[in-house]
Amino acid sequence: MGIQKETVVNVCDNSGAIVAQCIHVYSGKSSVGVGVLVKVSVKKVLPNGKLKKGAKFNAIVVRTRSLVSRDSGSVSFSSNAVVLLNEKLEMTATRVFGPVPSELRRNPNCLKIVSLSYEVV
Repeated sequence: MGIQKETVVNVCDNSGAIVAQCIHVYSGKSSVGVGVLVKVSVKKVLPNGKLKKGAKFNAIVVRTRSLVSRDSGSVSFSSNAVVLLNEKLEMTATRVFGPVPSELRRNPNCLKIVSLSYEVV
């Protein structure tokens, strides 16, 4: 199981949002993993930030608690996390907090996320 509707996720960029809830999965599957586009609603924000609670954004899943299988073994993370995107599906944040999996390198929409993260696992 990965991220599905109603899943509460952390926002791991410096956009001003802290916690969001998944409200739609674009792939058509019931649960998705790393590198998939989802629609989220912001539930918790920083006190003096630009974002408002309840704002809706597209987001890319960068970490899941479920296992990510690889040839060399599997990797799992301690939390579910996303990076927020704007209407043109471009990343507006300038930092990504926490590690991201190397599977994001295969997705051309995620190359900026990989380059801004400090650790690729």
